[in-house]
Amino acid sequence: LEVAFLRRDVAASNMFEDYFGDLMPVQGIEPRLEVEYILEAPTNKPIYFNRGGVERSKKGKNTVYRYTAKNVLAIKPEGGMPGWTEIAKYLHASTYKTWDDVGKWYWDLVREQLVVDDDIRAAVTTAVKDLPANASEADKVAAIYEYVVRNTRYVGLEFGIHGYKPYRTTEILDRQFGDCKDKASLLKVMLGELGI
Repeated sequence: LEVAFLRRDVAASNMFEDYFGDLMPVQGIEPRLEVEYILEAPTNKPIYFNRGGVERSKKGKNTVYRYTAKNVLAIKPEGGMPGWTEIAKYLHASTYKTWDDVGKWYWDLVREQLVVDDDIRAAVTTAVKDLPANASEADKVAAIYEYVVRNTRYVGLEFGIHGYKPYRTTEILDRQFGDCKDKASLLKVMLGELGI
């Protein structure tokens, strides 16, 4: 059985700016005689891979990347086994070379969402009001955490960019719901108000 497909990422705009990423499993639940991955990309946008053995060739203004694996063993699925990327060989292609590059991109994406206003300051005051004056930092963290968990219902509205970008912290506090990154953002700014 031979499976081949062509995918073109073409759109009017990219909400991730110049980012490109792709994750392709090399192993699966069936043995594979040969796996081949071919990617053509502009030469001025280098692509980095998590595995060695990727061949590069020029094609006009583009670079063609080719990865081949032969006689790939199957993985037998088991109940309760770790996630697929923990046990299977995969190929990851990305315009980001390091995790620091990813972190810089993400910080640039989210920093404008981390807003503190009078309502957030009031929430911090409310969260720690029952603590003694000499409360430890750990007690303050626990109080803020408890406040966010109890007053922010988990609801994931991850449309478009908000699959990656949290909503503004003032909005999260006001509407009293958000997903994981929303709650983490609110937690961060509230802890920041206490110097943590």
